[in-house]
Amino acid sequence: MAKTRPAEAGAAHAVHLMLQGKGGVGKSTCAAFLTQYLRDKGRPVHGLDADPMNHTLAAYKGLPVSSIDLMEDGEVNPKRFDAVMERLLGEDKDFVLDTGASSFISLWNYVLTNQALELLRSSGRRVYVHTIIAGGGAQMETLSNFKALAGTLADRELIVWINEHEAKVEKGGMKLWDMAAFKESAAKVAGTVLVERRNPQTFGADLRKMISDRLTFAEARNGSGYNIMEKQRLGLVWKDLAAQLDALALA
Repeated sequence: MAKTRPAEAGAAHAVHLMLQGKGGVGKSTCAAFLTQYLRDKGRPVHGLDADPMNHTLAAYKGLPVSSIDLMEDGEVNPKRFDAVMERLLGEDKDFVLDTGASSFISLWNYVLTNQALELLRSSGRRVYVHTIIAGGGAQMETLSNFKALAGTLADRELIVWINEHEAKVEKGGMKLWDMAAFKESAAKVAGTVLVERRNPQTFGADLRKMISDRLTFAEARNGSGYNIMEKQRLGLVWKDLAAQLDALALA
């Protein structure tokens, strides 16, 4: 499937919602990649970590991120998302909102029942909904969640991150865009970003190390904790991801 440009690209401030009901599939990592990209492009951007269980995005000290507390008496209280909407609507910057798997249903129900996307758009914000489809054991569930999410959106409102860091996304030799589960909702997809599976002993090990250290690509490549070839490989990965994001005209 060719990567295409979302219809609302432009200079207006944007809200990026990173959504996936399956945990541990690289959602926060992709949110960190996106925040890095927008910052590198000169966008005034701020990350919001709304994961009640694991504040992974907020652990990136090299990125402008703050945590959002959605818990009350041990449960997610969607009313607390009102304060998030105040920020999304009131501050002159781009936002990348990372939601947790445990809060996904509550927050997406809040978005739909309160017509939050429509409010953001009518207030002049560009809105992008992102989701993850991962390879390996998470593939079936992330595909199912993608289909359910796509069913609530209009055409070309969804950006799909294909995370092959642990395993390729394929079924019986078919690539993602040839699978029935994807083709049925393909009209909802504005574009894709492939986190390509590379040699796990070199590229894969370097990427895992950087993610574990909660470092940005720039921090890893400019720091002392990575050797010359590790920095070279990370630079190649970042160049590829940035080129794909360029094609989507998000900045």
